[in-house]
Amino acid sequence: MKGHRWAILVACVAACAKAAVDEPDAGSSVDASAATDASVTPDVVKPVDGSCAKPTTKCSSDAGDLCADLTHDKNHCGQCNTVCSTADAGSMSPGTGNPDPGIFDAGYDGGIGWSLGSPSCASSKCGVDCPDAMALCSDEICYDTKNHHDRCGDCNTACAQTTEWCTQGHCCGVGTAWCGSACASVLTDTLNCGACGHACDGGGCQNGTCVACVPATITGPTLTNTITGWPKSGLRIKALKNTTLTSFVVNNQGSADTVDLTDTSGTVLQSIALPASNTAYTASVSWQLTANTSYDLILEGNTTSGNNGKWVSYSSFPQSSTGLQVVDTVDQSQTLQTAYWFTFTSLVSCP
Repeated sequence: MKGHRWAILVACVAACAKAAVDEPDAGSSVDASAATDASVTPDVVKPVDGSCAKPTTKCSSDAGDLCADLTHDKNHCGQCNTVCSTADAGSMSPGTGNPDPGIFDAGYDGGIGWSLGSPSCASSKCGVDCPDAMALCSDEICYDTKNHHDRCGDCNTACAQTTEWCTQGHCCGVGTAWCGSACASVLTDTLNCGACGHACDGGGCQNGTCVACVPATITGPTLTNTITGWPKSGLRIKALKNTTLTSFVVNNQGSADTVDLTDTSGTVLQSIALPASNTAYTASVSWQLTANTSYDLILEGNTTSGNNGKWVSYSSFPQSSTGLQVVDTVDQSQTLQTAYWFTFTSLVSCP
């Protein structure tokens, strides 16, 4: 009787062990022996009794048979032997590929520019998962289209090779930045000076810094001939906006003289003395000019020679800067002379 009870106990233990192998928990396809196998992943398990539960498929490998989900397993994607991988970037250089923007870019040229991403498998087809904020392009490489020079804004837009950079998904010229709706020169734009939205309170913007004045110069030609007649002659100028004439060069023959600023009827508004023995005298002045008003800049001339200035043949009038324009040459009777440039060069106005 005692021996009979022992046999029953052994049989029960054996039956319970077989049930533990044949009847895994509902919803699980991983058995206890497979849990420690290096080949077991969420998409790959060991076969149970030589067969695989749906939706997995039995595949052979060097480590033996395994069950793989061919719809999602990147190492067995669509077929047992298909291993998904990323593209070969070849000789692509790291980074964004942008030229030096020539400005402080607030980090918009930062980041890695592109990435190979990670291989993936979905619906039995290989693909690539890109990092956040990157787009997968036709070459199967992930790009940051916010700042990659050759994939700017989208996969098909490349900025000009050396003259543009990609900032915030827009191609802007070197020295400019994307300021919400357009590229702005943050080096010179008084509304976006140094940074988008930083407006200067009067004055101008120079090299990204607000300043009281950004001088503008009309250089003019080189004057090679001495004037022997034509006293009281010079240039007719026009203020394109309210501006200040701050300096000009008086090309002369070395005699003391006087420079006048007159209205177009000859009334003297301002004057400055010209010392002797300086044939290229830089006159520093602060003469206020009113917008859309014309003036004559005149060298009076002396009594011995009639005129103390210089001239050259010239016909490319008008010449303009930001706030000033040289309209033409003017003689002593306020008559315009369209074939010459008289006496004055390097006219500087501000702003």
